[in-house]
Amino acid sequence: RAAFYLCARQAMMDELAAGLVALGVPAGAIHWESFGGAVNADATAYRVAVVGHGEHTFRGEPSLLHALESWGVPVQADCRAGECGACALTVRGGEVRLCQSIQAALPAGRTLACCVVPASDLEIAV
Repeated sequence: RAAFYLCARQAMMDELAAGLVALGVPAGAIHWESFGGAVNADATAYRVAVVGHGEHTFRGEPSLLHALESWGVPVQADCRAGECGACALTVRGGEVRLCQSIQAALPAGRTLACCVVPASDLEIAV
């Protein structure tokens, strides 16, 4: 009755999931979140106001998480270590676009910085 949470590059998760299914784990008990695979093809510059951390310009970084880190905004992010959901933030205004699917359950108005890029000027709270 265990649940399995996978976080890795897609090819590795596909292999791990197939192995778990082969061992008899129900597919519904396998949850995943990929990292490192986001690609942002939009080089449009967007203004991003980060509550308590000023305004910045997003210029086509791979994800909002990459941008926040480059701006020196302190944001928890354990995605690269296999912990999904730590980079959740609140979108207070504007729109984001998904670069990769979000598997974590999030309340309305929250998103994962590692999975999105701005689709308009934004106001966010980390």
